[in-house]
Amino acid sequence: MYKKKILVTSGVAAFIVAVILNLSISLKSSAEFDLILANIEVLAHNEGDGSSCTPTGIYKELWFDGCLYYCVLCKDGEWLTLYLIRCVAK
Repeated sequence: MYKKKILVTSGVAAFIVAVILNLSISLKSSAEFDLILANIEVLAHNEGDGSSCTPTGIYKELWFDGCLYYCVLCKDGEWLTLYLIRCVAK
């Protein structure tokens, strides 16, 4: 029974790895891969840094490193990224 659990778990893990590799290979050749990575970076940008933004109500689309972001101006003068709009294919 124990060997069967190990075999099934190994099979499921191998299947998941194969799916992830397949997606990675197919997306690397497209602009979607860059967009997905940029979206992950935007989501993780302000995570856990302890900073807080008091919005001023001024919103703007800003270009940075080939991507267009929708941002809000904070009272401390910094721009906070709200979400990614799009990236330009390289």
